[in-house]
Amino acid sequence: MKKWLSVVLVLLVAVMIAACGNSNQGSSESQPPGSSGSGGGQSAQNSGSSASSGSSGEVIRIKYGTAEQADMAPGTMSQWVTDEINKRAEGRIVVEHYGQSVLGNDAELMQQGLDGTLQIFAVGTSAFSQYNNLFDAVQLPFLITDYDIQYQALKSPEFMALVEQVEKDLDIKFLGFAENGLRHFATIEKPVHNVSDLKGMKIRIAPSNMLQRAMESLGANPISMPYTEVFTGLQNRVIDGEEINIGSIASQKHYEVINYLSEIGMYPFPATYWMNGNFYRSLSEEDFQLIKTVFEEGRDKVFNELLPQIEGNFRQTIIDAGVQVNVIEDKTEFQQIVEPLYGELEAADERIAAFINMVKGLKK
Repeated sequence: MKKWLSVVLVLLVAVMIAACGNSNQGSSESQPPGSSGSGGGQSAQNSGSSASSGSSGEVIRIKYGTAEQADMAPGTMSQWVTDEINKRAEGRIVVEHYGQSVLGNDAELMQQGLDGTLQIFAVGTSAFSQYNNLFDAVQLPFLITDYDIQYQALKSPEFMALVEQVEKDLDIKFLGFAENGLRHFATIEKPVHNVSDLKGMKIRIAPSNMLQRAMESLGANPISMPYTEVFTGLQNRVIDGEEINIGSIASQKHYEVINYLSEIGMYPFPATYWMNGNFYRSLSEEDFQLIKTVFEEGRDKVFNELLPQIEGNFRQTIIDAGVQVNVIEDKTEFQQIVEPLYGELEAADERIAAFINMVKGLKK
């Protein structure tokens, strides 16, 4: 009898131990990352993003990198955006802004944004040319030649179709755009009035295969060199001139080494603002919309206030420095020469073709 009682007690203890084990296993199972509070209802993937998501009441810290100069419209906007997000978030979000290429040039900022070292980053549209040609249409010479057209074009469904593909390809989220200034010819020896004036002239261009082909077709000798070396290149006559915006001439004091500014408004040089995809998915919809809204307000601030004021002041600075300014009113000859590039881009992608046709419609 005692033996049977012992056996029963042993079995009873074994059952109780097994039950406790199953209960502990179930309580240790946590929800998958991003199962709550994910932006846009998507699951969060936090690898590569060093900022906290704030899902447990933690402060969300955002590292924001740009190559923008503080005295130009996008640089001024970026500081305003940083201050405004911090103020509206009331301590829940803290943005740390690193401007003026402190963290690198556009290509380096792009890479840091893609790998999550930066949660938000700003780059020019030409920086995307190493990944795809979708944004080449934005900088097609003589397509977008004024700020009103640009503002409408970059808010259009046709532009957003390009953005959505870039978002998908690179796993980043679009926040908005600003503008550095339309590009003109700044030269040393002589002004540019017509296409023949460019023949054989060594002109520094922004890195872009499309722009290189455009300048070659216009008869110039396009030179690609780092932006930080342009002043010295002009000073030492390694180059005869540059295609550049008014703000950069004044901000970087290129008026000390050039003698002529020929305003033609060849193409815009927009800054675009992006969020790392993993970090985006870690945010609540409310927090993402706060950030997105501030960037959109910053965009409007640039086009309605900052760009006209700053560019006007910079233009006067250049004139006061002794640079002779002329305006190329008739762009027909220039436009006709680069027209084949339009056809090539249109044939490459129907979304690019739709964007080009939309802009042409805005200009009519």
